[in-house]
Amino acid sequence: MSEAPDVEVSKSSTYKEIYVTGQVVNIGYNGLNLTVLHDSQSLEKALSGNEFKISKAVINREIECTLNLSPINMKAWAMMFQQNVEQYERMFGRIMSPEEVSEKFRQGGSGPQA
Repeated sequence: MSEAPDVEVSKSSTYKEIYVTGQVVNIGYNGLNLTVLHDSQSLEKALSGNEFKISKAVINREIECTLNLSPINMKAWAMMFQQNVEQYERMFGRIMSPEEVSEKFRQGGSGPQA
């Protein structure tokens, strides 16, 4: 019986933490390509003048990276996310679906809830 090798973990010199606010998915024979997006708002133009004009706000969308997942990794990630969503909801309560959030905003609700 062979012994497992030691594993040394370090952060890449290009490591960064990304707060994901959107994604674009493409599925092909080789698996899934997931492009990670981060949106932020610039309110400088909206605040210029005497009144606030949301129509002058600017959304800055940055493409952070693209992850290429093999079919096996795609399945593993789906299972991992499902298990973690279930654990999160047990701890903190139900998460609204994107459709529910969108409908709540259409009806004039106060915004998303956890």
